[in-house]
Amino acid sequence: MKTEFNIILIMIILASATLFLIYQNPDQTPKSLSLEKYSSEIAQINEKSKKYQLIEDVQKFDESKK
Repeated sequence: MKTEFNIILIMIILASATLFLIYQNPDQTPKSLSLEKYSSEIAQINEKSKKYQLIEDVQKFDESKK
C-alpha cells in the first residue's frame, strides 16, 4: 500500500513538473487564430517581395523586408 502511494505521488510530481515546463512561457507559443488572421497579409507581403526581387528593384525589396 505504501509503495503504491509513493508511486502515485511520484507520478503526480512528474506530471506537475512537466506541465510547469510546458506552460512556463505560454506567450511564446503561436496561436492558431492569430496565424490564421495574419496569414493572408503575410502571403501578400511575400508575393510583393518576390515580385520586387524578380524585377531587381532593390530599394522596394529592402522596404518590403522591413
